[in-house]
Amino acid sequence: MKLPIRRLIPGIALAAALAGGLLLTTNALAAHTTPAAPADGICGKNLACVIAFGNARIAERIAALQKLIGRINANTHLTSTQQAAIVGSANTAIAGLQTLQGTLDKETNITNARSDVKNIYVQFRIFVVQLPADYLQAYDDHLTNVQQKFVSKESEIQQDIQKAGSPGNTTQLYNDLVTQVTDAGNQIGAANGLFPNLVPANYPNTDGTKTQIRTDLRTAHSELHQAWQDLKSIITALKTASGTPTPGS
Repeated sequence: MKLPIRRLIPGIALAAALAGGLLLTTNALAAHTTPAAPADGICGKNLACVIAFGNARIAERIAALQKLIGRINANTHLTSTQQAAIVGSANTAIAGLQTLQGTLDKETNITNARSDVKNIYVQFRIFVVQLPADYLQAYDDHLTNVQQKFVSKESEIQQDIQKAGSPGNTTQLYNDLVTQVTDAGNQIGAANGLFPNLVPANYPNTDGTKTQIRTDLRTAHSELHQAWQDLKSIITALKTASGTPTPGS
């Protein structure tokens, strides 16, 4: 008896690793803070110092955005459309920072230079909003792909169970799988509805938005993991019923 469902959902374990990595990244970014402008004790009335300070902060942010772009482009579990959207968001931020840097470098008035430096924080919010939003979007996209893969194969899984005579508790396992996958879709949908609010202009209210998105996606991930466990148990039961040896038997 062939068991094609054994190969239906290959990405769940990888999703778990991605989930941990992305959540650690977003939590770490939230702790990355720098004064909103160089204090008098740092630069005093030294215009060149203020400009250099601002350029260094811009360089940090561009480097972090470029690192994100590299990770997204290397992520084979996202579609090209998903990759393009996240990379486009990061590139837009980079272009904005570069424009601001051009303005800062031309300043001849220290007050204006300090205002430019302040805008690095209040206009862009790279570490507390932009990067967490982009990494969470990648996590959301990955879970979406896994959830949709499950949904597309549910009928095939059910047919395999029925063909085998619904041995053991395979029907109950299948019903639980469907329930887990359905609710995971609901959780992902709830997270998707919050992303439009996760923008720099909404800071500091974005902190609560990030927390809720993480909660929704963690729940979806847990449910998809349980669906994966159900699927593995179904496979084992079908193999046992067909007389096919299971690993370790």
